[in-house]
Amino acid sequence: MLKDIKPIHIENMILTAKRKKLSGTTLQSLYGVINSAFNKAVKLQVINNNPCKYIDRPKRDKFVASVLTVEEFNTIIDSLDETIYYDYAFKLGLNIVIELGLRRGELGGLEWENVDFNNHCINIKNNLTYSNGRVMIGTTKTDESERTLYISDNLIRILKEHKKIQNKNKVKYGPDYIDNVFNGKKFDFIMTWENGHYVHPNYYTSKFRKILNSMEFEKSIRFHDLRHTNASLLLEQGVDFKVIQTRLGHSDINTTLNIYSHINLKMQQNATEKLAAVLSGGKPVAKNKNSH
Repeated sequence: MLKDIKPIHIENMILTAKRKKLSGTTLQSLYGVINSAFNKAVKLQVINNNPCKYIDRPKRDKFVASVLTVEEFNTIIDSLDETIYYDYAFKLGLNIVIELGLRRGELGGLEWENVDFNNHCINIKNNLTYSNGRVMIGTTKTDESERTLYISDNLIRILKEHKKIQNKNKVKYGPDYIDNVFNGKKFDFIMTWENGHYVHPNYYTSKFRKILNSMEFEKSIRFHDLRHTNASLLLEQGVDFKVIQTRLGHSDINTTLNIYSHINLKMQQNATEKLAAVLSGGKPVAKNKNSH
């Protein structure tokens, strides 16, 4: 019975799961389900106390983001042939993601009505996903994921040029130009093929992998890691973590801090060196002879 379950029983169950090499994230989810169940039992007065209160919550595995250097990103961009529409569209997606740090579903769900050219802003509202064998359109991952991002003059130029190309394609295909309709509503997507059809969410992943394989790229990088690259580049330029959190749409700043803690150490190093220079009257601080 529930009332007979003690903290030691839950502790042993988590230890058993840990021995099976389950990830910290999975263990944390397991603990969360059990904790929620016991909280509900307490609320319904089935039991008087939640034994999970006396158990340490498992920690998530430390995640270190894989990122590209600017040179590596430019090498990927340069490998694309813009005269081929598939490459052109993918290059467009790369340019949007590297500047805005979007998830692939957010990229795929962008509509022209989301772009405010006058105020250099783009609103992230939709999420185009593939699940259970079909493509669906929905809202963003969390409330915080629905956000407004400032975009550069360069991205404004790229989008305006793309709009002209899309309009030409509408004339070219005429009645055969495809309307993207989900849940009875027509969506005017930015990311489309030449015939107007939306770009499948999985395309970004497979195309990116294909490019890296052809280049014999040594790093293990996913399309999603462009989002991490975006954040890392901003952090290296001294952009505040809170700004990064807002731009990425993280609901909790700790998520941002944990993912990019390795970048934070570099920032701390720069800050320490600047402080040391001030304390030494602007003179270079002598480095330890034994340091490497």
